[in-house]
Amino acid sequence: MRGSPCPADPPSARDTPLLLALGVISAPQHRFRRDWLRQLHASSRDAPPLMIRFVIGARPRERDGRPRREGGSCTVLADEASVNEDLLFLGEARDDRQVGCVDKTFAWYAYAVATFRGARYIGKTDDDSLSVWPNLVAVLRGMRHAASYMAAGFSSRAGCPTSAEAAAGLPKRSTRSGRDAALTHQPPPLHIPLHDPNPTFLRMARARWSARSDCFRCKWCYLPRQPRPTLEPLNESVVGPFPFATGALQIFSSSLAAQVFGSSLVSTLVAAARKAAANRHTLWWRRWDCSLEDVNVGYAVHEAANNLSVAYVDLTGLVVDASLAWVQKSDATLLQMLRSLVTVHKLEPNEAVLAANELFEEEESARYIKLNVTPVNHKRMHAKINRRLRPLLEALPNTTVRESPVHLKGCEPFPRLRSLSAWRLCEWRSR
Repeated sequence: MRGSPCPADPPSARDTPLLLALGVISAPQHRFRRDWLRQLHASSRDAPPLMIRFVIGARPRERDGRPRREGGSCTVLADEASVNEDLLFLGEARDDRQVGCVDKTFAWYAYAVATFRGARYIGKTDDDSLSVWPNLVAVLRGMRHAASYMAAGFSSRAGCPTSAEAAAGLPKRSTRSGRDAALTHQPPPLHIPLHDPNPTFLRMARARWSARSDCFRCKWCYLPRQPRPTLEPLNESVVGPFPFATGALQIFSSSLAAQVFGSSLVSTLVAAARKAAANRHTLWWRRWDCSLEDVNVGYAVHEAANNLSVAYVDLTGLVVDASLAWVQKSDATLLQMLRSLVTVHKLEPNEAVLAANELFEEEESARYIKLNVTPVNHKRMHAKINRRLRPLLEALPNTTVRESPVHLKGCEPFPRLRSLSAWRLCEWRSR
């Protein structure tokens, strides 16, 4: 971090051959999560050829220049770094709750492309995700013959790109006379299942891509004390649709990562988005936002690599979120399921955080009841499933997780995605 005792780069053999350089997007206050992940990864008997870095950005500052309190002082982080040698401080990226995760993700990819030149793959995950090393290594090795340009992740959908393309920071895409803008807060208006043959659904998709649809006008943009959405124009043209991997796990071959995150196009996008995010007068829907981190990465890949022959490996079923439905399953069933996964997302191993979330929801529910509003118990159920998963994950026999090897069933042209005519969709299967 700028002007701090935090180290800029942990020691590493930059040209050492690696299967994967994996950035874990973290936050200063998430020491418990980092230590928990370190403990589980260290329990694997055979260390895989992976390089892991927990990515921390620069703490945001108040108007008077003082660092904002986001948890975890730089001195404490420096002590942690001296013990573990896996913390990576990227001072050009912000580290706050609004834009930190997307900013750090792009900063990590740019850093990894320039640094880990001996890595076959470059990837990103979050500190609330646990990847099972043997299964991840098996999948990566099974993809080595897919293509020179390869991407992988959980994505069976293509997103209407309004949210990312509306304010990507590129003059030709900007909606205000070519001036810089940030990635908008608007959620993706539409997700199209890649394998859905439903013609009615496709007609709906085409309607959403019309000039009068939400892909062109912001239905969620409001000004203070204004009851109606602004409906301001978002796009001059719609790009895509394009696939994107969820933030739980994103994998790129080093050649594809270099083409995308080492390009001047993406550098321009990131610089403009950071500039807008740093301006406190920028309207909130014109900032890039953590909720759209995965869409933003997908947009960058699409723009920088749409003419390349890319094999996109769909890891649907292998990268999953911790589901509330799992509460009904027995421990034996859960353990058997966990043994076959690559990554589990939306984990919280810290009991103090779970208890605080439950207390907050209990107070909110009491307030809802007074307002005659039906209360919710999502945080309570999330805590319940996390308490059941934690001992199972800690006891997972990592060296014998997947009993059968994996392979790619085959690669076919992307269905209905004319903007990616050179791309292929590859499906993963067990033998």
